[in-house]
Amino acid sequence: MNLKVGDQAEGVVIKIVEYGAFVRLADGQRGLVHISQVANDFVKDINSRLKVGQKLTARILKVGANGRIDLSLKLADEHAQAIPAQKNSASTTPPAKFSDFEEKLDKFLASVPQPLQESS
Repeated sequence: MNLKVGDQAEGVVIKIVEYGAFVRLADGQRGLVHISQVANDFVKDINSRLKVGQKLTARILKVGANGRIDLSLKLADEHAQAIPAQKNSASTTPPAKFSDFEEKLDKFLASVPQPLQESS
């Protein structure tokens, strides 16, 4: 299997070390998910997120000349979350525009009682 940067690859965690997890990819190659690439938030202990034998999908960050493969779980998650948003874009409401805000503000200000003004 010819792996390229940006591809997604499925694999199984085969070893966990302090700085990351080694993953056996579907084609038999090994890759490393560095602890900084496990999640978008801070991961102090990788054992709290991954277990040996766990199946996962990762995005390929780098394929070194020496065969070293760097993987990212957080980029694979971001891509997976972006796909449903694109597919369902017709069913979601578009983001509010600035003019919508101004209209709502004008309506609100019109509904608030104004203090009496003294005439001079």
